[in-house]
Amino acid sequence: MRNVISKDGTPIEFDQVGERSPLVLVGGVLGDRSQHAALTALLASHFMVFNYDRRGHGESGDTPPYAVEREIEDLDALLNEAGGSAFVYGTSGCAVLALSAAAAGLASKIRRLALWEPSFIVDESRPPVPQDYKEQLISLLREGGGPLKRRWRTPLSPTLPSWVTSRFPKSGSPPSPSPRSSLKVEKPCGSATQRKRQPPRCPMPG
Repeated sequence: MRNVISKDGTPIEFDQVGERSPLVLVGGVLGDRSQHAALTALLASHFMVFNYDRRGHGESGDTPPYAVEREIEDLDALLNEAGGSAFVYGTSGCAVLALSAAAAGLASKIRRLALWEPSFIVDESRPPVPQDYKEQLISLLREGGGPLKRRWRTPLSPTLPSWVTSRFPKSGSPPSPSPRSSLKVEKPCGSATQRKRQPPRCPMPG
């Protein structure tokens, strides 16, 4: 494990694996860099992988106040550490973060940008997200989160973060991992190193 110091002085912890062209993984919406441990291992034979804890997650620092611009500066620090440029991969909301970084001026440092399921709807293939999506989510949590708990199951999130479960009734319990999941990671989302006191941070459309 190593670290770089972001522009505002926040230490950003990362693992560096492999010896070829640099690739920075942007992830960890609900957890830490262990979420990408399996992917890092798969890519290490083809890339020099930089798998990092985003600020406020895992073992990285967290200097308030939070702003997306600070996360972009964190990614910039990783790109500099990688030699000044690198491939970048982002998942879901963190794909949006990677796009935001490119649009904010880091495009010249990003050799290629690979994105998986960024949270945008750009055609009529499905209804748009309702404007009150956040309010609906909070309402579900206040009501006990039954529908949310039943649906919130992903291979890399066997437990819900505390900022969600703290809103459940005390008699409730987070869902068990999906039995269909076979992907293994070094440690689950929700590990002792995760700073679970905060909600996930990624720029959202709209």
